[in-house]
Amino acid sequence: MRSDDMPSRYRQLYQRAMSGKSLKSAVRAHCLMCTGWQAREVRACTAPTCPLYVHRLSARQAAADRRDGDEAGSEDSVRAP
Repeated sequence: MRSDDMPSRYRQLYQRAMSGKSLKSAVRAHCLMCTGWQAREVRACTAPTCPLYVHRLSARQAAADRRDGDEAGSEDSVRAP
């Protein structure tokens, strides 16, 4: 991928991912590329068959998402075991 093809705000993340030193950056960069560099779409991802699906958010973000779903009274929210 050429750096001209991505928003400048994600170039450093992409470079960390490509260096092989940060698994977290690699997952994040993949998810951002998959969603057309739209960070909100990563959180709203509906592709549970993706091997990286369970790794797309940090534990803190995932917990906040579950909490937000509980506060909204969502009966469709799924809790992690």
